[in-house]
Amino acid sequence: MLSAEQNNTLTHVGPGTPTGQLLRSYWHPIAAGPAVAPGTVQAVRLLGENLALFRTEDGELGLVPARCPHRGASLALGFVEGQVLRCAYHGWAFDRSGMCVETPNEPAGSRLTELASTRSLPVLERGGLVFGHLGGTADPAPGITALGPLADPDAITVRIDVLPCNWLQIAENGMDPTHLEWLHGHFRNAQSRLRGAPEPFAVRPHDELAFEETPLGLVKRRRLVGESRDEAGEDWEIGQQLIFPGILYHCSPSYRGMQFRTPIDDEHTLHIWWEGRDADEPSVTVAPSTTRRPDGSWDLDSIDGQDAVVWASQGSILDRTRERLGVADRGITMFRHMLFAEIARAADGLPPRNSDLVDVVDLPRRTATTAVLLPR
Repeated sequence: MLSAEQNNTLTHVGPGTPTGQLLRSYWHPIAAGPAVAPGTVQAVRLLGENLALFRTEDGELGLVPARCPHRGASLALGFVEGQVLRCAYHGWAFDRSGMCVETPNEPAGSRLTELASTRSLPVLERGGLVFGHLGGTADPAPGITALGPLADPDAITVRIDVLPCNWLQIAENGMDPTHLEWLHGHFRNAQSRLRGAPEPFAVRPHDELAFEETPLGLVKRRRLVGESRDEAGEDWEIGQQLIFPGILYHCSPSYRGMQFRTPIDDEHTLHIWWEGRDADEPSVTVAPSTTRRPDGSWDLDSIDGQDAVVWASQGSILDRTRERLGVADRGITMFRHMLFAEIARAADGLPPRNSDLVDVVDLPRRTATTAVLLPR
């Protein structure tokens, strides 16, 4: 259980908040690369700030605050012309550096362009995703964009959805192992029974759980009833990793997957499911989200839909003053302690965990025969 003050600290992400300051130390995925075609612009909201993401006609990315310095119209409503972004309202033009390069209808010799420039925010493309950085540094370290899977020439599939809840209740799910047994097992079976259909899963209960801090964050391990640790294999030895501040990494012999939880604001999260598979030729496919059915209702037959409906059911911001945690929730309490520790580091001007990664960071892969231990 957290106090109301502690809950506010961990869930509020806007400018000037403790967690907002922490999360501004990181690169966050804000779009799928193929969704930002040359010559287009789109609205982005990140950590409570409205932005305009655009790609010039020659393919270069730009990211600037949405508010036009002229009269406050949204630059996300603008249009790309060559290498500049023009405001739709009066045509003022801005380049990728945020510099105002033209103010139509002003007299010759006007120096208004010198006063009308805006910020330019770091933006880059890795592994089929576009990442933005709000930290205020002109050249931030690679950080989470250095994760090994993002550098692999895989066949990549990306699914994106906006979920109506705070980022933290989604990120905490990464350290919640037993919901696999209940939400994705017994609950899914119950949905089938209601339709008179056979139960799709033979659910095995958990017999042993383990949570461990790693250099990158935390790892959860599981062993089911009837298994020894050796029989549990990679579910025990590799487990699933939460890469701080909120990426869930999971893998199998055929793919490596990551779930990114990008805070839009206090009550909305851009959830990105990323999957990379070995391929002779690299590719990026943007697939539909599987959280909802065509009529807009939650898809309770899909794992993504089951997760999303539960997160949303907790409210836009979960009231953690009323929760009652058990021994199986040890990973969640460890994650919260880590968050408070890294918030303190950021407040002291120190780089928080994973924000200053430089070299490519490899991540374990599952194989059919070999288990690789995570760093201790």
